Amino acid sequence: MGAAGFNAVVSGLPVEYVAPLHSGYVEDYFVVRKALWGKEVKRIADLKGRAVALNIRGAAVEWMLDLALRRDGLTIKDVQVKLMPFPDMVPALESGAVDAAILSEPFPTLAEEKGVAVRPLTKAPGAKPVPITAIFWNKEWAAANPDLANRVMVAYLKAARDLALGDGWQGDKTLDVIVKFTPAKPDVLKKARPHALDANLEMDASVLDSMQKFNAELGYLKYKELQPVGKLFNFAYRDRAVQELGREVTERT
Repeated sequence: MGAAGFNAVVSGLPVEYVAPLHSGYVEDYFVVRKALWGKEVKRIADLKGRAVALNIRGAAVEWMLDLALRRDGLTIKDVQVKLMPFPDMVPALESGAVDAAILSEPFPTLAEEKGVAVRPLTKAPGAKPVPITAIFWNKEWAAANPDLANRVMVAYLKAARDLALGDGWQGDKTLDVIVKFTPAKPDVLKKARPHALDANLEMDASVLDSMQKFNAELGYLKYKELQPVGKLFNFAYRDRAVQELGREVTERT
C-alpha cells in the first residue's frame, strides 16, 4: 500500500482496495549491518547520514523505515535512501554499500545466517502487525460480476486462513509451494519470521492515517484531505465472504 494506490482510489479511477494482503512487524524488517552494530552504530540515531536500502519509495516500506528511525529521533530525511531489489540488499549490506535496510523475508533470515546483518529492534508486548500490502481490483468488473467477485474473495479468504491458522507459513505443503516457485531454500524458510495474516481479513485501519500523513509530507499524494478507511477500502466483499465461511475466533499474534 502507498501513495500510488491511494491516489488512484481518491482520483476516481475504477480500482478499489478490498482486503488486506499481508501485515508485518517493523522489527522483523529493519536490519543493520552486523559489522557496524555495537561499534560505529550503537543506536538507531547513529544511522544519521548513512545509506539505507529500500526497494521502492512512496510505499509501505518507506513508511516503515521512517517508523524505525523515529524510535531514536531520526526521520526518513536524515538518511541516504538507496533503491534496489530485495535480493540485492544482502550483498549490499555485506559489501558495505548500505548500512541498513527494510528487508522482507526470507532475506533478513538469510542475512542473519550469513552473519551480514542483525535485527536490532525488539517487539513490544502486545504489538500489532502493520498492514503492508492489500488486495485491489477493478471495481467496474466487480460490480458487473458480483457472484464471480464473491467467489474470488471466498477463495482468497480460504487461502489466507491456510496461512494464518495452524502451522501456516511453515507447514510442509506451504514450504513445498514456495520452494517450487522461488529460489528460496527450505532450511532458511523454516527459520524465517512469518508474515502476519488475519483469519478474518481484518486490519488495523488506524495506520492508514499515519501512512497518508507520511506520504503527504513527502509530496506523494495528489489530494489534500486525509481519507477515511471507508473511502480507501470497500470491505463489503470481505464481509460477505466471512459471513459465508463463518468467523474464525482467533487470538492475533
